[in-house]
Amino acid sequence: MLYIVASIVSNTPKMLRNSLIVIGIFIIIAFLKVLYQKYVGFDFAEKRWLYIDRAATTHILSTGIRYFSYFTDAANFGTCMGGVAIAYSIIGLNTRNRRLAIFYFSIAVMGAIGMLLSGTRGALAVFCLICKSLRTFTISAGVSIALFFFFAFTDIGNSNQFIRRARTAFRPAKDASFNVRVENRKEIALYLQKHPWGVGLTEDIPKM
Repeated sequence: MLYIVASIVSNTPKMLRNSLIVIGIFIIIAFLKVLYQKYVGFDFAEKRWLYIDRAATTHILSTGIRYFSYFTDAANFGTCMGGVAIAYSIIGLNTRNRRLAIFYFSIAVMGAIGMLLSGTRGALAVFCLICKSLRTFTISAGVSIALFFFFAFTDIGNSNQFIRRARTAFRPAKDASFNVRVENRKEIALYLQKHPWGVGLTEDIPKM
């Protein structure tokens, strides 16, 4: 529904530009929030979610902290910021207005840094084909292969928590959050055997 409405409303260059600026402002707020989490700390509600609701098992790891800004979790934050980094980089390269181009590139940089702070390795696997150019495809494939070998078969840069965290995506057996997801899949599989369509909202959650 949001996609349809956005397509109808953003039907002029001016409206699209204004939408990009508004989204950029939200990204700035998200970026400032994640910097606050990193350099000042988590607030009361965030600590409750991490330690009482046990989200710390997938966010406070030996490889580093997965920051999430004001998003529901680090995965959503990292995916969004990764997409922003790609989209605003492309838009910035195709914007003639110098001030707007600087703004778009600034948002792209914030997106890239935010993705790294989230520790979301899935965003590293996103492979974007931005055109049909064989040259662009060859360069992108070469860079991707080089990154794969760097993370999968070397220990270079392990002293840096972001590189160390990213490397666990290529060594899942040693990754705590991956193992938690494996256990969650097992529990959900048992649950779906008796409730394939779910149970909706209820106070009495059926035991698996």
